[in-house]
Amino acid sequence: MYTQQKLLRVKNLIDIYTGKPCSNCNVETNHENDFSYYGNSDVKPIRDYYKKLNFISVSLLIDYECDARINVLDNKEEIIHSEFFRSRQFSFDDNIYLLLFLKLVYTYTKNGFPTNLKKLLIECYNEFLINVNKSVSDSRNAGYGKYISNYSLNDNISKIFEKEIFIVNSEIKEFVSESFYQKNEGKKIKIAVNEQSTDTFFLPYANIDVDHYIDWTILDNFRKWYIKNVSNYKFLCVQCFGAKERRRSNKIKDILYTDFKDSTLTDMYKEQHQKYASIKKEKDLIKKNEKKEGLKKHRPEVYKAQYGITTEVIVKDGKKTTITSTKKP
Repeated sequence: MYTQQKLLRVKNLIDIYTGKPCSNCNVETNHENDFSYYGNSDVKPIRDYYKKLNFISVSLLIDYECDARINVLDNKEEIIHSEFFRSRQFSFDDNIYLLLFLKLVYTYTKNGFPTNLKKLLIECYNEFLINVNKSVSDSRNAGYGKYISNYSLNDNISKIFEKEIFIVNSEIKEFVSESFYQKNEGKKIKIAVNEQSTDTFFLPYANIDVDHYIDWTILDNFRKWYIKNVSNYKFLCVQCFGAKERRRSNKIKDILYTDFKDSTLTDMYKEQHQKYASIKKEKDLIKKNEKKEGLKKHRPEVYKAQYGITTEVIVKDGKKTTITSTKKP
C-alpha cells in the first residue's frame, strides 16, 4: 500500500489520543507516554481505507506513445485529487483533455459510481476550463456541454468509447483541435484507463512532486475518515496485540515445517531457546553465589545454618566412618 508507514503513524496517533481501553483485557493506560504504542503495526483500518480508494489514470496514446493524461483519486464519495498532464508538443492545446475527461465520465458510469461523484468529477474539469478561459491556448473544442446530460454521456460518444483503439478521422474531429487533427489524421489513438494501478498513477509525479503533496493529501483524507470510524475498530494494548501476533507467527512457523518441510524457523527457535536457557542458568548461578557470599559476610550464623559443614558417623563393615558434607551445594 502506498505511503503505508505514514498512514500507520497517523492511525496510531489517533488511537493514542482517543485513549480507548484495550478491547481484550479492558486495561486503560496513558498510551501517550508508552512509546511502544507508537510502533503498533495493526494495519486493518488502512486496508479497509484503501478498499475505498480509486487510483484512476486515463492516458491518450498516439501510435502507442503517451501524450496526455488525467489522474483522478477518489474515495467513492469525493474527489480527493485530480490533475492534468500533457507532453510539450501540446502545451498550447487545451482540447487534448476533452476525450480523456469524457472517457472518465464513461468509466464512472460503467462502474456504477454514484451520480454525486460524477458531479464532483465534472466540477474538477470545470475548474480546468476556468483556467483555460484565462489562457492563450487553443480551447475551441475543450467544452463538454453538448456531450453530457444528467451527468452521463449521450449515446453517440458512448459508442465511440466502446472501441479500445480508433482512428483519427471525422468521427472524433469535433473533440480535438484543428492542428491535432491535421497532424495526426489517419493515426491510431488509444485512450487507456488504469483504474487501480498505483504505479501508473504515480508515474508523472516521480520528478515533480518533491514536496510529496499526494502523500499528504491521502494522509489528510485518511485522518478524517479514521476519526469518524475509529469506534468501529478494536483497540488492543501492546501485550494483547503482541500475544495475538505471536500466535499468528507460530502458526506460520508450524505450517512451513509441516507442509513445506522447511525447518529453518523451527531450528532457529530451538537454537534461540537453548541460548536463552543457558543464559538464564548462568544468571541464576551468579545470583545464587552472590546471595551465598552476602550471607557469609553479613549473616554468618544464617550462612552456617544453611551452608555449613555437617558431619555424620556411619558404621560400615564393622568400622566407624566419619562423612563430612555441606548442607547446600
